[in-house]
Amino acid sequence: MVGLFRPATLVLVLILFFSGSGAALAKDFILCSPVDGRLVSEDGAPVSGADVTRAWTWGKKTGADTVTTDPSGGFSFGTVTGRSFLASLLPHEPVVEQVFTAVADGSATTILTLYKHDYNLNGELDGAPLRMECTAGAEPAAGGFFYGTCRPMGD
Repeated sequence: MVGLFRPATLVLVLILFFSGSGAALAKDFILCSPVDGRLVSEDGAPVSGADVTRAWTWGKKTGADTVTTDPSGGFSFGTVTGRSFLASLLPHEPVVEQVFTAVADGSATTILTLYKHDYNLNGELDGAPLRMECTAGAEPAAGGFFYGTCRPMGD
C-alpha cells in the first residue's frame, strides 16, 4: 500500500495552496472570544475615557484592537477569527496569546494576559463568557486562569 500522500496528490495540494485556491479550503477558527469588561481605579471608581488594547498572537500571525472605556468604565471586544489551510488539515494544539493593556491618565497597565488552547467560542474559560472587572494602575499578579489585575464578574 502506498503512503497517505501520493506524490501527485501532494503536488496538487501544493499547487492549489500556492495558487490562492487553497484559501477556499481554509477553515475559520475562533482565536479570541468576545470580552465584556469594566475598568476601575484602585478605589473602585469607574475609569472613563481610558484606551484598552487587546493584542493577540497565533503562531506567526498577530493583531490588535483598541476601544475606549465608557462613562461607567465599560469596554467590550468582539470575536477574532483566523483562517488557516494547514491548521484545518494538521492535528495540533492551538496556542493563542492575548494581552490586554489599559492606558489611563498616561499610565499603562497590563490588565490581563491569558492563553487560549482551543478554537471554541469562550474556550478561554471552558465555555463561560469572558466578563471581567479590571483595576487600572494595580500591580499585575497571577490569579486563577490569567495574569493581570482582572477578576471575573458575575451576571
